[in-house]
Amino acid sequence: MLKKRRWMSGSLCFALVAVAVSVLAYFWWSGTVRDAQEQSVQQELYCDSSKDKTVWKTGGRAAFLDEIDVCGSQCLGRSKCAARCIARRGYSQLCSQCFGDLVGCTASRCWKSCSRGGDRNPACRACTADKCQPAFKDCSGFTDLPEWTPESRAASAKAA
Repeated sequence: MLKKRRWMSGSLCFALVAVAVSVLAYFWWSGTVRDAQEQSVQQELYCDSSKDKTVWKTGGRAAFLDEIDVCGSQCLGRSKCAARCIARRGYSQLCSQCFGDLVGCTASRCWKSCSRGGDRNPACRACTADKCQPAFKDCSGFTDLPEWTPESRAASAKAA
């Protein structure tokens, strides 16, 4: 008669469970620490320089809707690429990253509604306003974002 073999011995099973718990605890803890660090860094305004404020006031705000849409589309929602694209207007690297993070957030958190018409879709605009713009405002300090209307979008395209 054949003996049934146990798949794992008790000590091996315990060791595997211990390793799995350790790995999960490590990733949870490191993610929690990273999130806390990111939150503390985000309290700093990255667009607080006189140069960044000047760029925003002298055409950056007017071109905001078009530039976010164009850079987001060209970069397929990738944050770093969008930040480089936005930097061409003259924003500092740190400030441009706020814009890039807005594009990345929209791509990752609002992809479903924004894949159907982009910023022309009211669901996309609502999702971005709810899930992404608060972090952008905290990062950049720019709280006077233009509201999307067909007219403002056309004016933004002209300003870009």
